[in-house]
Amino acid sequence: MSAPFNAGKAWGVNARLLACVCIVLAARLFWFIHRYAVNMMFWDQWGLWDGMFSGAGAWRLFNWQLGPHREGLGYLVIKLTAIASDWDTKTEAYVIGVLFLLSTALALAIKWRLTRRWSIFDVCIPLIILTLGNVEAYAGTTNPAHGPVPLLLILAIVLGRLLPLGFARAALTLVLQFFVVFSGFGLLFGPVGCALFLLDLAAAIRERKQIVPQALALAGSIFVLALFFHGYVFEASVDCFVFPDPHPLRYVQFAAGMILRALQLHDLPKLRSLAAVGLVAVGVWLLAWSGWGTVKSLARSPVHGTVFALTAFSWLFIATTAVGRVCNGEGAAYGSRYVSYTLLMLLAGYLAAQGAAVSETTRTALLALCLLLFAVKEVRTRRSMGEAQWYRDRKQHWKDCYLRTLDVKTCDRQGMPVVPDETGLLIAPKLRYLREHHLNLFKRGE
Repeated sequence: MSAPFNAGKAWGVNARLLACVCIVLAARLFWFIHRYAVNMMFWDQWGLWDGMFSGAGAWRLFNWQLGPHREGLGYLVIKLTAIASDWDTKTEAYVIGVLFLLSTALALAIKWRLTRRWSIFDVCIPLIILTLGNVEAYAGTTNPAHGPVPLLLILAIVLGRLLPLGFARAALTLVLQFFVVFSGFGLLFGPVGCALFLLDLAAAIRERKQIVPQALALAGSIFVLALFFHGYVFEASVDCFVFPDPHPLRYVQFAAGMILRALQLHDLPKLRSLAAVGLVAVGVWLLAWSGWGTVKSLARSPVHGTVFALTAFSWLFIATTAVGRVCNGEGAAYGSRYVSYTLLMLLAGYLAAQGAAVSETTRTALLALCLLLFAVKEVRTRRSMGEAQWYRDRKQHWKDCYLRTLDVKTCDRQGMPVVPDETGLLIAPKLRYLREHHLNLFKRGE
């Protein structure tokens, strides 16, 4: 006769396994940063850090626009890190790693709030978020506002929405909505947040309670969007931008490429087309299933609401990026800087598998498939390591050259330029400022 199942023991084993996986992946991530991050401003950072060079105040930094988005809390993270580290961008990469650790903690908290139990399959969550697939977040042009901060804020909003409907939830999520709209491409969560506040108001009216807080939250979310666009300047990310594209099907191909990149399947030519069709279909189904469930329940279904918020944001980011970048060709879809946003859809898929009303056998099969996909993507890191080494070698070579020669043009000719400026005139005064104040690549002890 077999021994009876011990739920408490299983809970403890699953929790300890989850903790071990988180520790191992966190250690791997910080090893990756230590090995490949270089204390050297690179490409867009020379323009982004203009606010630092000019000594701009807190609001101006918060409201700083870089390309199509503002910096928000991301710039405050940059500022505080710079003050503490003599403008050390390698330290900034470590801080970004910490932000992803905090995002992992929030994602685990969301899962706990939804199910009230730990599963052996919950190791999928750190496998999704503590990925090495988003190479550029650490080794390329580090920018907390481009990925890490929006990811953290969106997960905080989703967790906050699992509180009971009332003033506390409305106030908390509205404040977070303000910060996320102003922080990087978190701006695309603005319409999603407004839709959820509208459904909250409809639920409050139907239940005849908490109407005023929900009405104020909805009005506040609309005001936040209006405030964001005050003084906003539309900037196309690339010179070749045109809308609509002469070949609209390329939008779909580009979107599929971004999802493939998040799962590290973009470099498998024989499986790429089939995987793209399947993944796009699953993504569309997730959005439709969660959207219908959220509207039908007036956002009172925690699982549907959570999956909808994450999936809708990811799809908005994928769609707008496809529109803005498709002229660069299919290869542009594989940029690792997009992974931080796309992984929210992967998380949504996992949470949907955990919370869907299906048989236990079907659920186990779905979760096993998720675990396989997410584990394999973190094993297949060869291309990510290669990309990281490409950034490290070029940045380190230019840095060594400039410290030796103090000549921008010479170092540009010997390797990849660190800024899109053929004359070197734009960064020369900034390099002089850094040298005079012993900052960044001139930091004492470098």
